[in-house]
Amino acid sequence: MSTTRPAVIARSISNEAILYCHRHCEEPQATRQSLEGREVIKGLPRFARNDIRKKAGNLWGGNVDKKYYVYIVTNKGNRVLYTGVTSNLVKRTYEHKGKLVSGFTKRYNLTRVVYYEIFDDIGSAISREKQIKAGSRQKKIDLINGMNSEWRDLGVEL
Repeated sequence: MSTTRPAVIARSISNEAILYCHRHCEEPQATRQSLEGREVIKGLPRFARNDIRKKAGNLWGGNVDKKYYVYIVTNKGNRVLYTGVTSNLVKRTYEHKGKLVSGFTKRYNLTRVVYYEIFDDIGSAISREKQIKAGSRQKKIDLINGMNSEWRDLGVEL
């Protein structure tokens, strides 16, 4: 894995995109725009942007910043357990706590994240979610006790 800092990599990728556009586009319109601290390339053909994203991912040693989470949430009395998968655990925790999404978790007041696992690809995360969902309540309790024996709300630590 490269030890190059992300800002340097983003600048390098951005410069490569500008050069690509100057060489291959009829009108060089590639511009840099900052979006949440990351440089985004605009004005390139889709295939060029995809190539540049792949190179960025390779420089970081994988998909740039995409992680997937399998998590278990419960209610105040730890009586109901829900297993889910997400690519943004902080956002999903916020949604559960604020009851922003209607459904099972809102209906049963599930607001406390008591367990989570991190994966690099969505396929593995979904497989693990299905495996956990297929298990008994006792297996889920054992998983939670192995990571979080006090059943603290891990959502406040994210």
